[in-house]
Amino acid sequence: AEAALLLRQQGVKATFIVAGTPQGRAAELVEKLARQEAEKGVFKLIERYLPREELQKLIAAADAIILPYRDRPGKYSVSGVLHDVMLTHRPVIGTRVPRLVELEQYVPEMTCTPRDPGTIAARARLAIEEFNIVEKFMRDMYIYAVATEWRRVARQYLGVYESLSR
Repeated sequence: AEAALLLRQQGVKATFIVAGTPQGRAAELVEKLARQEAEKGVFKLIERYLPREELQKLIAAADAIILPYRDRPGKYSVSGVLHDVMLTHRPVIGTRVPRLVELEQYVPEMTCTPRDPGTIAARARLAIEEFNIVEKFMRDMYIYAVATEWRRVARQYLGVYESLSR
């Protein structure tokens, strides 16, 4: 939310869609933005769980995706959304947390520390205004996404199982 405010102040023309449930200070800012910007048609809050099909449509319509995760010490998981986004070939901006380890590994140029709205805004502006540069950054992640796409991985597992059962 703070990054969206910064981008607005810099005159960046974009429509912001926040999906999910904002936490802490972000919730207050999102509500403020929703009130200020919704009437202009440039800010939308979808404050609920999105079914996979709806999330995929939202991702497909986006020019860039921001995943501003915070670290959850003692909780280990990966982001399923990250893989969905990688397969759409959209620029992804995210934070350096364990759940987004692939993003940090393949596209460190598009990551930042958690709670760093200035850097998130700078990365988002780059994605909006310099897509060709960002696309070059993202190339290795796109290759990784295709190589690890679920159907491809499932076929590899089936091949291993079949070879072991002979």
